[in-house]
Amino acid sequence: MLLTLLSLLVVLGVLIFVHELGHFLAAKWAGIYVHRFSVGMGTPVKALTFRRGETEYGVKALPFGGYVRILGMNSLEDVDPADAGRAYRDKKFWQKSVAVLSGVAMNFLIAYVMFFGVIVAEGVPQTT
Repeated sequence: MLLTLLSLLVVLGVLIFVHELGHFLAAKWAGIYVHRFSVGMGTPVKALTFRRGETEYGVKALPFGGYVRILGMNSLEDVDPADAGRAYRDKKFWQKSVAVLSGVAMNFLIAYVMFFGVIVAEGVPQTT
């Protein structure tokens, strides 16, 4: 029972991380300013939170969920004039679409990789 719960947490954690990584990488590729990349919910774990460049990276206490905080994605958010042109709302439609859809695309990619990894490791069942 405990091993099953731990396995579930690991699988969900990897799936969430890959999903959020898709949004993050696409936003960076499109030149959109990313404030924060975080995995989990609740209180941040200080030992696992750091800043590299302009982005803060962190892990939170509960291993469910995650988010990428992108500048200008909230229409009510004020954008510093120094960051004009790097906000989500300042980008072209196709750039915004790539940043939003890349999370789901990464989920499909990891499913594809894992599926074929199992086939390579276990083989295809033969029917007689």
